[in-house]
Parts: sequence; C-alpha cells; structure tokens
Amino acid sequence: PASPQTSQQAKGMPSEPVLFHFFEAVMDFLAQMIVGAPEEAYFYLWHLGGGKISTSFRVGDGAEPAIAFAKGKNELYVGTSYSRTPVDPKNRVEAAASAGIAGLWMDVDVAHPCHKKADKLPPRYEDAYLLIQRMPLAPTCIVDTGHGLQPWWFFQEAWMFDGPGERDKAAILVAAWEDLLRLDAARVGWVVDSTHDLARVMRVHGTLNAK
Repeated sequence: PASPQTSQQAKGMPSEPVLFHFFEAVMDFLAQMIVGAPEEAYFYLWHLGGGKISTSFRVGDGAEPAIAFAKGKNELYVGTSYSRTPVDPKNRVEAAASAGIAGLWMDVDVAHPCHKKADKLPPRYEDAYLLIQRMPLAPTCIVDTGHGLQPWWFFQEAWMFDGPGERDKAAILVAAWEDLLRLDAARVGWVVDSTHDLARVMRVHGTLNAK
C-alpha cells in the first residue's frame, strides 16, 4: 500500500492555493467550518480509523476542542452538515436532519490502484487541480486526500436552514454545483464521484490517509 499522505503534500500541483504545515492545516480548516454558525449548533468529526465513531462539538465552544481531538489521528472526516443536537456516536447526521452547511464541497479522485475505474479518473494531480480551477469560483481550500483532491467553497458565514424547504434548496445547490464539474470532466472522458448529499463526511484538511 501507498505510504500515508497529508493534505500539505501536493504532487505536482501549482503553488497556489497555499498549503499549510500539517497541524496548522487542521486548525485553519476546522476554524473555517464554524464561521458564522450559531453557538448552540453542533458539528462533528467521524473517525474511521477509530471504529467509525462520531464525536460532536458545540460551535459555542470554538474549534479548539475539535482541533485537539484531531491531532495525530488518521482516517478522520468532518460532517458536511451541522446538527441541532449532539450526534449519536454510532451514526452520522442524516440529510433530512441537516441543520445547515458551511459551504460547498466535491471529491475528485485521481487514478490509483485503490480506486475502482481508475482508467476513467484524471490521470494526474495536475489534471484534477486544473479541472477544479475551471469552476466559476476558485475554492477556499483544496484537501489532498492522498489519492485525490477535495475542494471546499466556504460561505462567508454558515447557512443555517429555517426549515425543510430551505434545506431542500441547499441540497439542490450543492448538487448543481457538483454537476458543473462532473459535466466538464465528462467532456474528456473522466468520472467524478457524486458526493453532494448532505449526510456526506469529507476528509479533514491536514490529517492522514493511511491507505
């Protein structure tokens, strides 16, 4: 298996966006996740390497408890949705229970033996990076997952839903934004996974992929 990769390792990528020192990356990423979210909301980290356990953090406590929890862990993910209550450690936030989102996200895999249909993926990191850069807006940050890139477009402040109708609008927006990139990739014969569901968890910027 490949050696662990961290999000600051950019295989052949251009120098921008700035990639942080390992622990600085964790701090910056998790702090961004809670900008503008109400103090009573919760976000959570899902630890695949620790037995698929969800750990909740109250926004009002700041990012520091989550940062301390993340330090030194591998296979760590963050839920894309906020919750109004602490998340059951054995579960994730279901899409229908999403209380809000911090931004938009995607997952662009790069050809590697660990991926199915590797022949239909962007062959190099440079290809995945340029695909992302062709989006109408540049991402806030790009997470190097070890075998791909996960771009994030963070909002200026969290979008908290005032009901099911607004949550449905958010789901449509996330899917439509992803479709722009998927259609662009399809023009050159590449496939980008669908990761737009509000129940999704994404890798934490700066943590280790042990694949």
